[in-house]
Amino acid sequence: GAGKHLNNLGVIFVEYLNGQKARIKLMLALGKTKNKKKLKKLFARS
Repeated sequence: GAGKHLNNLGVIFVEYLNGQKARIKLMLALGKTKNKKKLKKLFARS
């Protein structure tokens, strides 16, 4: 389905945050690293 396609494109799914909080966390995380694996690890935490 669409989720698998988005996952293949590198989308990081975050179910525990709403869109606004996820964007804020992403902005802060991108200030720290651009490494996709590290970003996924940061978002794996609550």
